[in-house]
Amino acid sequence: MKRSMLTAAAMLFAGAAQAQSGEWKGYVELVSGKFDQCPNGGTAVIREIGGKFTMYSPDGKREQWSVKLAADGSARSEAYSQFTQSTLAISIPSGTGPRAFDAVNKTRNCTYKVKPAA
Repeated sequence: MKRSMLTAAAMLFAGAAQAQSGEWKGYVELVSGKFDQCPNGGTAVIREIGGKFTMYSPDGKREQWSVKLAADGSARSEAYSQFTQSTLAISIPSGTGPRAFDAVNKTRNCTYKVKPAA
């Protein structure tokens, strides 16, 4: 009985750790697209909490878009950008915490790589 309670507690703790991966700054880099239609550079705040991956404005106050993560921490999903007023194709690799990911603005044909800021 004690052993099963400890195992259950350990599983709950591990699940809580996966669900709350934190916040970091990201650098947004244009990798393809026309510079006159696709703004380049800048920073963003990324929050990964409770199976949700959200990009915010540089000050962390305005949500730009959000996607639900798979159990392995990955996502291949579309999101509507409040900032660009367009649909984005988001591709996030598996894992937790700071990691690079891709965002394609489908309206303007711009491809971005978002990398953890150094």
